[in-house]
Amino acid sequence: MNIFAWHNFRRSSTLVWPLVKQSRKSLFVAAIDFGTTFSGYAFGNRNDYKDDPSKVAGCHWSMGSQPGLSLKTPSCILFDPEQNFDSFGGEAEDKYTELAQDEEHGDWYFFRRFKMQLYGKEELSKDFMLEGENGLQMPAIKVFAESIKFLRTHFEDHIKNKADEIKPRDVEWVLTVPAIWPDPAKKFMKEAANAGGIPNSRLILALEPEAASIYCKNLPVDRTLSTGGRSTLDAFAPGTQYLILDAGGGTVDITVQEIKDDGDIKQIYMANGGDWGGTKVDEAFDEFLTDIVGSDTVEKFRKDDKVDYLGLCREFEVKKRSIRPDSTAKLTIRIPLSLSERFQEVKGVSLKSSFKSNKSMSWVGDKLRVDPDTAKSSLKNHANALLTI
Repeated sequence: MNIFAWHNFRRSSTLVWPLVKQSRKSLFVAAIDFGTTFSGYAFGNRNDYKDDPSKVAGCHWSMGSQPGLSLKTPSCILFDPEQNFDSFGGEAEDKYTELAQDEEHGDWYFFRRFKMQLYGKEELSKDFMLEGENGLQMPAIKVFAESIKFLRTHFEDHIKNKADEIKPRDVEWVLTVPAIWPDPAKKFMKEAANAGGIPNSRLILALEPEAASIYCKNLPVDRTLSTGGRSTLDAFAPGTQYLILDAGGGTVDITVQEIKDDGDIKQIYMANGGDWGGTKVDEAFDEFLTDIVGSDTVEKFRKDDKVDYLGLCREFEVKKRSIRPDSTAKLTIRIPLSLSERFQEVKGVSLKSSFKSNKSMSWVGDKLRVDPDTAKSSLKNHANALLTI
């Protein structure tokens, strides 16, 4: 995770302290960033806030079968055949992959990147259903509530190692939502938080751009002062107008705000944006792959080789971050052997031989190598096409 993603993640903990009534005497603020692709939480305590409002801590998550640690975990959740919660994040992704490998996943409920199923819904009833990876459905309120409950209890377990016994009244909670979401979706998230064990009396629903703005306002700026001390961004002085563009996994929020004389934030224009987040790049890659091997091969690959398909998705999630406008390096992606086998079954020729006439791509071992200009233009064209649908 880069530093901007970390700021985007920790900002909501900084937001809540000015909003918490002094009479509550809360010891901690914990903020849940429930994302389309990744989720996590950050927290701060009252004493640290007095000294440095931007001092916020997070949790380091294991990447499951992938090496390394991350400040967020994949937004995936798994339920057993009786619809009981089993696991969340990378652990859920790994277990579902293992079940699929043993062909035992058919009656399990696995949800991945499900947040965007709320997007654009002008009405959301409590019986609204979510469709999982294998077509099975569950009540959306239960899927979201169990996800929030997992993050809540994970924080409570995590903080036990850092403090004495913590009671529910000691923690204020923030849940961030996209600014462009309609009121029914925001209300749904609040109800899911309640069902996940966070009462309204301890919950603040925050718009993601506003959280980013308040965090940046409290961000210290290093500079040499003859008298010493701490400075904050001068750009956030009263009367300043600025634009915030929050590009997430599912949505892009664009807001224009102004700092009032009393330091509060005033929205100048209504939040705008759309479902133009990073998942559009993933969809573009799917389209790119379909152009190469054909839709019939891709469909068979997704159906018969779920383990390898999830592995390819993980591979691209990492690779896409290395694509830069000025990059001159080829994009190298490991292609599962099973995809080559499905191509052979459907087309009657080997996948490697089909690349001989293509000068912009090459096949080396189990890896597909794509010229940088081809990779950038193809993903850009497919993403633009998806945005117009």
